[in-house]
Amino acid sequence: MLICPGKYRAQQGLAEERPPLITPQLVINKQVGQWGTSYNQAQDLVRVPVQMSPTPEHVEDLTITIRNLDAGRGAFDFAWGLQVATATFTVM
Repeated sequence: MLICPGKYRAQQGLAEERPPLITPQLVINKQVGQWGTSYNQAQDLVRVPVQMSPTPEHVEDLTITIRNLDAGRGAFDFAWGLQVATATFTVM
């Protein structure tokens, strides 16, 4: 999916596929400017599966990192506590 330049909200979500299986996801939502308690799922632009992995050490503050993987590819890392969620992307 191509995401055009603009303002979006990114958050991590959980989607149940078949209980009790849970797939972590990065949610890109078109609704911006509101507090986190006012989430409207109908405004979701896309949900991207993320890879969960342990952090080398405890991360006290939520840390978002954008990394370059190689030509035209990158990754968003969302680290907090003892886990990091990674979503990869391609620049077109």
